[in-house]
Amino acid sequence: SQGRVTKMVVLVTGSGKNKRALVEEAAVFFKNQLMPRMKNLWIDIKLRPNFEDDGDCIWTDSYYRPREFHINLKSTNDEDHMIKTLAHEMVHVKQWAREEIKDGRDTSRALWKKTRLVDCEKTAYEDLPWEKEANKLEEILFERWKTYK
Repeated sequence: SQGRVTKMVVLVTGSGKNKRALVEEAAVFFKNQLMPRMKNLWIDIKLRPNFEDDGDCIWTDSYYRPREFHINLKSTNDEDHMIKTLAHEMVHVKQWAREEIKDGRDTSRALWKKTRLVDCEKTAYEDLPWEKEANKLEEILFERWKTYK
C-alpha cells in the first residue's frame, strides 16, 4: 500500500510495452470519463496471459473511501475485448471510489447506492446492480474510446 494517494497513478505491468502503453492510455481516458475531478487514485493493472477471467477489480487500501485498486486483465484476449474489459473494471473503480458500492467483505451482502442491500449469494451475477451498470457503461465507454483513438 502506498499510504493515502495524493495524485493519479496508473501502473501497468506484464505483457509488452506497446500493450502496456495502450492499457495505461485507456485507463486514464476511462478515469477521466467516469471521475473527471477525482485526482487521488492509484490503479495497479496487471496484464496476465493465463488469467482465468477476462478481468477483475478489487480495492486494496481502505474500506472507507478506497483510493487504491488492483485490476487483472487477461492479456491474451484481442485488443478490443481487453480494452472493453478494462472499461468495465474502471466502472467498478468508480463505484468503489464514490462509495456507490460498499461490501462487508466478510458477509455475502453489499450496499448499493446507500439504499439497496443486495444478497450476493441469492442474486445472479448478471443481476447484481453494479454489474448491470458496468455492463451498460463498458459499451458506451468503449465506443467513446474508439472515437477518441
